Amino acid sequence: MMLGQLAMGVLVGLALINGVNIVCNRVVNAKLGTHIGHLRSSYWNHLVGALFLLPLVFFLSAGQTHAQAWKTVPWPFYTGGIVGVVFVWMVNWTVPRLGALKATLILLSSQMICGLVLDVYLGKIRSLPMAIVGICIILSGAFLGKLYRK
Repeated sequence: MMLGQLAMGVLVGLALINGVNIVCNRVVNAKLGTHIGHLRSSYWNHLVGALFLLPLVFFLSAGQTHAQAWKTVPWPFYTGGIVGVVFVWMVNWTVPRLGALKATLILLSSQMICGLVLDVYLGKIRSLPMAIVGICIILSGAFLGKLYRK
């Protein structure tokens, strides 16, 4: 199904905003981790996030019936919380040691490669060679920018 140009523009805008949020979240959590420990920082990240999310779920899901829906979801889909905790914990540990830019470049690289593998598996890539070339160009530019930075 093809998205309209406006819908695609909104999605791209949201993705850009999310990219900024991710980097800011990494830096804030890493700073917290240097004060209270990286595992505790991950704990507080998720606890505060859950407390923020609860009223949103309550008010934005009003009128929807989800009481029994959780039973029909395959159990591996619920492991995202574990993955999230491990991710935040690892980021809290690596960002202070690598710096925000280097950590972001490494994470971006792994995310792009993983995204490519998943899109190939799901049949979302029209031209695999072009996707690989595109990723190589983006990553080369990012790493060259880091390499030749004054």
